Amino acid sequence: MRGLSLRGLSDKLHGLVSHTTVGQLEEGTRVPGSEVLLALAQCLGQDLDYFFRPFSVRLDGIDFRKKAKLGQKEIARVREEASAHFERYLELEELCGERMEFHNPLSHPEVIDEAGIDHAAMLVRSKWKLGHDPIPNVLELLEQHGVKVHLLDGPDDFYGFSGKSGSIPVVVINQRQPPDRIRFTALHELGHLILSLGSELDEEKACHRFAGAFLLPAEACRTELRAKRTHLSMPELLSLKRRWGMSMAAIGKRAQQVGILSDAAYTGFAKDLSRRGWRRTEPGEVVAETICRFDRLLFRALVEDYISLSKASELSGIPMDQLRCRLQGAE
Repeated sequence: MRGLSLRGLSDKLHGLVSHTTVGQLEEGTRVPGSEVLLALAQCLGQDLDYFFRPFSVRLDGIDFRKKAKLGQKEIARVREEASAHFERYLELEELCGERMEFHNPLSHPEVIDEAGIDHAAMLVRSKWKLGHDPIPNVLELLEQHGVKVHLLDGPDDFYGFSGKSGSIPVVVINQRQPPDRIRFTALHELGHLILSLGSELDEEKACHRFAGAFLLPAEACRTELRAKRTHLSMPELLSLKRRWGMSMAAIGKRAQQVGILSDAAYTGFAKDLSRRGWRRTEPGEVVAETICRFDRLLFRALVEDYISLSKASELSGIPMDQLRCRLQGAE
């Protein structure tokens, strides 16, 4: 999580132990004494309780959305930070007796074409009783249906990843992204978790289409944009961005996918966005989403005396004084 090598941690310990000994501690072939344990906790920025956690989470089937520049150390840091969060989350669920099961809403055979991707997105909407309306909070929606979601402060080259801890699906997203991109990334990762794709489909492109179709169903897209178009106005796109919680770029792509924009018209649209410098940062605001289930469980466990204030602080990483203030209704 700290991006340190064995030698780097040994140096931060000021020679208290060698890098060889650090390796033995890491592998579990050697047990640290109290002096070394205290020094490790201080160097690594963790409470002592961290080293004695009852839950251990192993994340499998990891699928990273990343740029080529993301290094192995950064991947390892993100992965370990996510594992630590999900360990605390699962322990809190266990303490509250609130373990949530995940059931894949897609039971049909593998998707073999683009129409099948749109159909899969609509089937999930139907199973989750969402209709054709905008989704107010994508992250909470996933949590409500058994997908564990974590927002972390990741490197710029990191978008998100999905995987599983046993049978529990997890999605991890870089919170540095704009809110519209966070929503899209979360649903892209949901696609990785639930879609069964034929070999002829590119998985990344298929999950992109799934996210777009989930956020803006074809019928809703046609209702908003009407007949075939040669251009989309910026005020129109900004209004749709606020309403549907997705980027102007994603709306334009969706318009092409459902046949409102021709391929040539979409190419012109995409070039216009690039010329304006809006491929990376667009104008227009989308409300930032929060994930509330962990906090709800935490404060329920506190008021029901399932856990102490110090245990709540350990699980949440929030200082006890702040937790006390929040319990009294002050932020």
